[in-house]
Amino acid sequence: MDVHRLGRANLGAVHGLPMYRFFGESLVTFNVHIDNARNVASNMRLFEASGMGACLLTDGGVGMQDYFEPDKEVVLYGTPAEAVEKARWLLDNPEKAREIGEAGFRRTLREHTFEKRIPLLESFLRG
Repeated sequence: MDVHRLGRANLGAVHGLPMYRFFGESLVTFNVHIDNARNVASNMRLFEASGMGACLLTDGGVGMQDYFEPDKEVVLYGTPAEAVEKARWLLDNPEKAREIGEAGFRRTLREHTFEKRIPLLESFLRG
């Protein structure tokens, strides 16, 4: 979506600690993978938003089930219309959104920290 179409909802660019604070204060965080991801669940937003406790609404991708349990730890959408429908449902059901956000937060801290991921990267690089 073009920035100009967001109007007053556009808060501008947020980076660093303010970005994490923003995620931590958000009920729902929207994620979409770029075309270069080639339909593979792989961007940092998965872990940034969930690691701050926001309910993550994401387009999924190959391998998502290796990171999170759909509809328990994150919410997946397949089309733009489904994304809008699920976003509305989450905003209308904040207790469920918070429950999913909390589950995603626990999973991220349990399995997706640098402490857990760097050894996997190292073993991959060593071949």
